[in-house]
Formats: sequence, structure tokens, C-alpha cells
Amino acid sequence: MMIYKEVLGYDVQECVFSYPLGKEWWVVCLFTVGDTALGSSEYAGDASQGEHHLVIKGITLEDDGEYQCQVGPTQSSLPIWSAANVTVMVSPSSIAMIGRSEGEMVEVKAASSLVLECIVSDSRPPPTITWYNNKKRIEPKHQTDAIKPSKKRRLMTVVSRLELTAQQEDDGVEYSCRAKHPALRNTANPLTASVTLSVLRQFR
Repeated sequence: MMIYKEVLGYDVQECVFSYPLGKEWWVVCLFTVGDTALGSSEYAGDASQGEHHLVIKGITLEDDGEYQCQVGPTQSSLPIWSAANVTVMVSPSSIAMIGRSEGEMVEVKAASSLVLECIVSDSRPPPTITWYNNKKRIEPKHQTDAIKPSKKRRLMTVVSRLELTAQQEDDGVEYSCRAKHPALRNTANPLTASVTLSVLRQFR
């Protein structure tokens, strides 16, 4: 039996065999490593108990990928293996309203269309973007999100586009986009970018 356990932050992969078999080894991205630990990693566990754990220290984006714990065949058994994926999380580097400064007052005529775009840069995996009208969440159907490769290797950037029709009651209302990311789950203050509408009344 093989058991896999991933602990984000400490990065431990456990490979346990319930009975002795052939020689064990770890592979990453389908490349066999044999007796040599991968990069800045090392083996741990009690081999006499069938424990062959891989501990990855100082994890980087280069460690992202599929890992396999494999056991070679014996005269009476076939080779066996188990795989697990490690996703290295990188929190976004920034959030901003495209073409607008933070907290900017945006003038718009009542009953006219307005497009707001929010960009969240350089993260892995991509964040979830949510739009708010003051403290009221805007339904996702009003936004369009596009995930693009970042200029930084293996990272992603998300551009979220919100289309709305300005109403007179939107005058003085703050529109904001917020980014939710698993690497920021313990952060009290979410990443937020915002503008405030100044709705110009139409006169007939």
C-alpha cells in the first residue's frame, strides 16, 4: 500500500509500503532519480517499516510538477507506483484598475455604459476575482475574466472586465475588485483595487 501526503509550506511526500517488495525510488516529471534525492530534497522515514518519504526543502517553482514513488519488480510481483502533483503557490504581486489610479473619481453620465478592468499580476494558481458595489457583491455574470501568461515564468495574470450601466444612485458609490488566492488565506486584508463613481445627471 502507498500513502501520499502533501503538506504545503513544509512539503513532505510520504510513500509507505505495507510489505517489502523490490527496490524503491522516486521520479519527478517522469525522470527516474534512483538513489539520489531530487534537488534540495532528501529521503526520510524508516525503511525497515516500508517508509520512503521525500522531503523537499526551500521549495521553488522549479519543484512544481508530478512526483512518482515507484517500486521495482521482484520474482513474485510486478512493479507498482503512485503519483501525486505538487502545486507551488505564489501570491499575486499586485492588483490595480487598468488605466486608473487607486481611489480615482470616475465621471460618467447617467444611463451611459462604463467598463472597469482589474488586473491581478504574477500568481500561481490564478486568483479568483470578485467585484463589489460598495459592500454588495456583484453577480459574476456581469464580469468576464481572462487568464494570461505572466512575463514571469510559470506565473499567471488575470484581467477581469466589469460592464455596467451607470445609474443616478451610483453617484458616490465605490466599485472595487478583490482577489482571493489560497496563498493569502491567512491574510486579514484581501488584495483590493477601487474607484468611486461621480454620476452626472442628465437634463432634458
